[in-house]
Amino acid sequence: MTYLQTRFPDDAAAQPQPGGKGPALSRFKGGNYDVSSTCNLTCEGCLFFARADGVPLDRDGGDDWDALFAGEAARGVNFAYIAGAEPSLVPGRLAAAWRHIKAGVIFTNGTRRIDPAIGFRIHVSLWGLDELAATLRGGDSVAKALRNYASDPRAVFAFTISRENLHQVQEVTRRVAEAGGKLTFSYFSPTEIYQTQAGRVTGNDYMRLDESIRLSAADLSRARTEIEAAMAAHPETVIYSLDYDDWVRQPGERLYDLDENGIARDCGNRLSPEHRHYTHDGKPSGGKCCLPNLDCRDCRAYAPALGTFVTRSTTAPEARRARLRALRIWYRLFMPLDA
Repeated sequence: MTYLQTRFPDDAAAQPQPGGKGPALSRFKGGNYDVSSTCNLTCEGCLFFARADGVPLDRDGGDDWDALFAGEAARGVNFAYIAGAEPSLVPGRLAAAWRHIKAGVIFTNGTRRIDPAIGFRIHVSLWGLDELAATLRGGDSVAKALRNYASDPRAVFAFTISRENLHQVQEVTRRVAEAGGKLTFSYFSPTEIYQTQAGRVTGNDYMRLDESIRLSAADLSRARTEIEAAMAAHPETVIYSLDYDDWVRQPGERLYDLDENGIARDCGNRLSPEHRHYTHDGKPSGGKCCLPNLDCRDCRAYAPALGTFVTRSTTAPEARRARLRALRIWYRLFMPLDA
């Protein structure tokens, strides 16, 4: 592979390279693509459907998206973050992405099997188990997701921890381990609308609960204890960086440098000037470049936040080593299996 250095001989991998090429991630050029506007679940606080206007349903055509991804590859994009709504519902668009970009990750709810010929990593979201899964997502998809992806080498399950489900961290880990899968963790991150309207909205499929599922400082501390116990019990299952966790559990205002509009200037997804975010109609969003509806002030979503942590510069030796350890985790989660 030519787009990223894929070996870690020592701490030098995180340092500037000979000839002024910059750190190992300097050749990483990513793009965000919301390829679908349709979903078969209704997750509480969904980041895609956090908008007042209606979103038209998809027509899964490949031609326009094939041209889009061809153009993205031509301008140097070598890693695709593919989401939606639910991307597995538009297989033609996934195939178009894979024809032109050979590294990336698809974020899916796991209810549909993605063509094995598509070599992107697949991150399958989990929000809880049994009745709680149905409460938080509008349906219990866990058993189907495990059947579809536990034995898929491309797949990693990502458990989004919220106030309502943090007591299930260890049980979720056990179930994924018994099914033979891999697991990482994310913290629920509210959208701007969810910050102000959760618990006070009626008739909204994506803000149904009477209480917010946002995590308090005490919740985050308890979650860390649960994560450590899960990692100790199932070390071969969990792929997660405690160095990153130390950083991401800080108060939100310490995580990012925010501009006058509350948008993070130093989010890892913004470090490349080539990075763009495309909406479900194949057009640039013209706004934030990663997850346009999340509130940067309280964003702990693992994909942008882990990327931010590993790309933050530091001169302190132990901090550099912590970032290198986290970078190894990033590679295991996001890079192609042959990296």
